[in-house]
Amino acid sequence: GCGRGPLPVDITGHSLGAAQAAIAQYDLTMAGYTMGRAMTFGAPRTGNWAFSAAFRALIQNGTSYRVTQAQDPIVHLPPMNAVGGGYCHVPTEISYSGTVAQGYQQGDGTGENLDLADEDWHWPRMLKACADNMHSCKHLHYMADEMKVEMDGLSCTNGTITGLLAGVLV
Repeated sequence: GCGRGPLPVDITGHSLGAAQAAIAQYDLTMAGYTMGRAMTFGAPRTGNWAFSAAFRALIQNGTSYRVTQAQDPIVHLPPMNAVGGGYCHVPTEISYSGTVAQGYQQGDGTGENLDLADEDWHWPRMLKACADNMHSCKHLHYMADEMKVEMDGLSCTNGTITGLLAGVLV
């Protein structure tokens, strides 16, 4: 298995796997592993406010990204005021309201950013739309819009990659 060496452990996940990735990032950091970046997609609220606060206190800012997109119903679940209550996202939200090419907005690092993906509270309607037509369900299509990338050799040496993933891929 992995040792607690100098090589960082990177984590990713989608949906329930994204929630599990956040818990794994927290647990592995607590266990003394060298952590790299975590990038999750379409994560539901992973824990309560206490877990989110503990996560923010332990995980360095700029190492954990929770990618969301408009009209994904799963990122609104469970509702913050659900039975048992107090559900909260972990930071840091990267929200796409349109295509990848149109860019993203970055959250403030608190976990809950009501002006980003959580701005649209019509998650029951979004869940129904997903159930009616899985092919157009936004939860299943992250980072899927077309982008043209010139592969002329210069893009690998002198060109630039813009956007959030540039720092992860380079």
